[in-house]
Amino acid sequence: MKTKPTYQELERKIRLLESNEENYKQKVAFLKTRENELKFLIEEPKKARDIFLKGKIAILKIQNKPAWPIEYASPNIENLLEYSIENTNHSKFFFKDIIHSQNIPFFEQVIKTISHNGDIGHQKQIEFQIITKTGNTKWVYSQIIAIKEEGNNTSHFQLVLSDITEKKQIEFALKRSEERYRLLFHNSLLGVYIADKDGNILDANPALIKILGSPSLEETKKINLLKFKPLIDIGYAKEFERCVNTGALVEQEILYTSKWGEIICLKGHFVPIKNANGEVERVFTIMEDITKQKEVEKILKHSEQQLKKTNATKDKFFSIIAHDLRSPFNTMLGFIQLLIQNVDKIDQTTQKQYLNIIEQSAKNTYDLLEDLLLWSNTQSGKIEFEPVLINLFTHFENAIEILLNTAKEKSIHINKNISKDIFLYADKEMLSVVVRNLITNAIKFTNKGGEINIYSKINRAEPADQFVEITVEDNGKGMNADTMRKLFKIDQTISTKGTDGETGTGLGLVLCKEFIEKHEGTIRVESEIEKGSKFIFTLPIN
Repeated sequence: MKTKPTYQELERKIRLLESNEENYKQKVAFLKTRENELKFLIEEPKKARDIFLKGKIAILKIQNKPAWPIEYASPNIENLLEYSIENTNHSKFFFKDIIHSQNIPFFEQVIKTISHNGDIGHQKQIEFQIITKTGNTKWVYSQIIAIKEEGNNTSHFQLVLSDITEKKQIEFALKRSEERYRLLFHNSLLGVYIADKDGNILDANPALIKILGSPSLEETKKINLLKFKPLIDIGYAKEFERCVNTGALVEQEILYTSKWGEIICLKGHFVPIKNANGEVERVFTIMEDITKQKEVEKILKHSEQQLKKTNATKDKFFSIIAHDLRSPFNTMLGFIQLLIQNVDKIDQTTQKQYLNIIEQSAKNTYDLLEDLLLWSNTQSGKIEFEPVLINLFTHFENAIEILLNTAKEKSIHINKNISKDIFLYADKEMLSVVVRNLITNAIKFTNKGGEINIYSKINRAEPADQFVEITVEDNGKGMNADTMRKLFKIDQTISTKGTDGETGTGLGLVLCKEFIEKHEGTIRVESEIEKGSKFIFTLPIN
């Protein structure tokens, strides 16, 4: 008679059966994996051979230990990782050293997940990066299978690695392309739309809607580019049609009033989009609002003129330094050296003549430096325009008083007929420079015993635009048309000797013109040879 097994014996047998069943399931899962691999090799030998020979797939068996030591590697590991079989098939080679550092936390999490899953032979498909022996980065697709031992503990992992670097590169390229398109189309400051070959607008970005003043994308789509009359009238529809028919890039500038009333200057770039047969199916168009650009072009043109003027200023500056300053210094140095070498041989009368020449040369040089400094300050903007209320008569009286002695030396009489009740806002220093220069020039070019007339008149045609016209007239040498043409121009300034051999800096009239224009006035000259000259300038009263 058989005795009944005890509870402990039954429990032990149950655990043994469970253990055997677990081992059985693991073996079945492992054999099934091998069966799939063999089936692939048997049913598609050519494809399998090509894949393995090209190094696209490799098999690894790694231990479930820290850093995952590699226990087995298929021969194609050399093509995939560039490591030899001898390098990989030993316990001191770790899979963790191959994984890209950024992917290690992700891989650890995957390993942890499949290790603790209750299913035998649990597997997972993932993509991650590896580092080859030569330091190259590759993307791999991997099927990871957990291999468990007795006690349901994972002892190994089997990895089937496929090189998907090329696939990833294509994906990244597409992603970058999509991002560029998104930035260009949706975020571009340029207006962009896509239309079919029949002229129907399929899509438009926010910038285009803003440029056109359109209330919405839906309203914009209602326009047919080939049938909308304003676009036909300005030739836009014709250029769009030419792009479709020729398949060539077309550019066009137009002044356009949109359907919603925006008046804009547009530059269009029609880009044909072709199908596989080379036929244009759509047109990608970039619309650039160049209204402000046209305004900028005007500003640039003005800047170019200013630059030319600046260059002329620079050239004049160097000309003065190189010639006008050097010449009087040479004169002074020459006479000083002559005096030093012959101080005991030259009589006092001759010495006095030499000293007078040196004095006059020094005075002329000083005047030149004064004008040069003043002119330089006007060019650099250091002289500020500070108008105050002045009486024109009093201002001329003060200026003439300073120059009376110079006029008396040539017996020149100055007649003035300036109204005492003219008041205007002007910069006192600038106006003084103008008056002094014009009267000094008149004295310089008037013969001994001649006269200078200074008079004013008010233009009362428009009360809001009243201005005073002031004339400084002499009966001296006069000048020809060519000389008059060169006056007031920095790049063509001339210095002509006066009736008594007086010299000048050539900058005085340039300064006059600049200072008068700062007052929003004008200056001109009228002259005839041997009949004298008239310098006429205006200043606004209001």
